[in-house]
Amino acid sequence: MRIIIKQNIYIIFLLALCHFAAAQPTFNDKANREEAFLAVKEMKYGGILVVRLKTNHIKIKSLQRELSNPNLKPGKRKRIQGILDETINRKDAINTTMANAFLDSFSFCPVYLSYDTSANTLKTAKSGIFLNRDLQLDPNISIPDTANIFIAYYHEKSGDYPSDGLMIRRLSKPLNEPFPHYTAIKESFVNEMNTPRLRKVIVILDDKLGKLLARAEKRE
Repeated sequence: MRIIIKQNIYIIFLLALCHFAAAQPTFNDKANREEAFLAVKEMKYGGILVVRLKTNHIKIKSLQRELSNPNLKPGKRKRIQGILDETINRKDAINTTMANAFLDSFSFCPVYLSYDTSANTLKTAKSGIFLNRDLQLDPNISIPDTANIFIAYYHEKSGDYPSDGLMIRRLSKPLNEPFPHYTAIKESFVNEMNTPRLRKVIVILDDKLGKLLARAEKRE
């Protein structure tokens, strides 16, 4: 009987210890929090958000290469042309929605637009890669030399993310919670008809960044 009681007490002790340990912030939790606080302050004060738009250039070039084959059968040509048209139309719809929604609804820091093909150039270039509201390259648009660069982009669902989402990261590396680095959205939000829905999501994202900034500044 005493053995059973001792075993039960030991089990209760272990469960309590596990619960206590789970409740304590780990080193990673603390590091992520400090990084999030630093990032949100750098984003607000001297930061910019570059909305990275899709080009699907690899897929489009591949389809165009197939269509250039003079020996392509009519049925297959029609099918490939349909895939190409759908790819371009979807890309254009997503880009237009993303650009308009962020330009109109994101106010936490200045917003710029660029294509994903400029990702590497963005590390050094301060002009010549940015787009106007019509998504045309505008050489007159430039960013400050000392700007803290953050990237926003539309991410389709994958193994790591069960739904489509808006992603925000530093130019140099990803961010983790409590920084709002991932905001789940529906695929239907990123088309021209549902721009208002995406704008509402961005307003909420803007508010989350503001609250995180308030937490960061309260600790100072």
